[in-house]
Amino acid sequence: YAFAVDLAGGVVKVADVETMTPGISINTGLGTNPHGITFNPDFNAMYVTEQEGNVMYKILFDSDPTQPDEINFVDLVQDNPDTGPRGVLGPHEALFTPDGSRYAVTCQYSNQVRFFDAATDDLLTTIPVGAFPSELDFHAPSGLVFVTCTEDSTLNAGNPLKRGSVAVIDYNTMT
Repeated sequence: YAFAVDLAGGVVKVADVETMTPGISINTGLGTNPHGITFNPDFNAMYVTEQEGNVMYKILFDSDPTQPDEINFVDLVQDNPDTGPRGVLGPHEALFTPDGSRYAVTCQYSNQVRFFDAATDDLLTTIPVGAFPSELDFHAPSGLVFVTCTEDSTLNAGNPLKRGSVAVIDYNTMT
């Protein structure tokens, strides 16, 4: 199966890639701007970010990933209310560490990456990064996660045509 977020409809669309046919739409009650999708390593939970809020949707499956059994919310603020000037985190993308024990969420409006425990969804730490962190990728051999900060101007202050940086985080120590 392939899963994609329908930004306008607030649903997750499912397609069967073997038959190349569209499948069901998972109507999760997603807000108006869902974006990133990631699955836990056991493939029994799908996490969907909601860019205009402070939560992430956790959709649980028993055996069929096209039929959700339960839909929950993960509170991304928890005990760290630093949501930035807009009052919302703006979660964009989420991704599990290579060992599956944690996941990271880029928060565009607060310029942070937040790490969570995969078993409990508890906030572990918040790491400040450059402006508008968007995409991220883990490199298992080095223990690093690379985060694109698309609107960061600190490296080229005074030149509005040059912006962007890549934050490098050791995901083992979360520093």
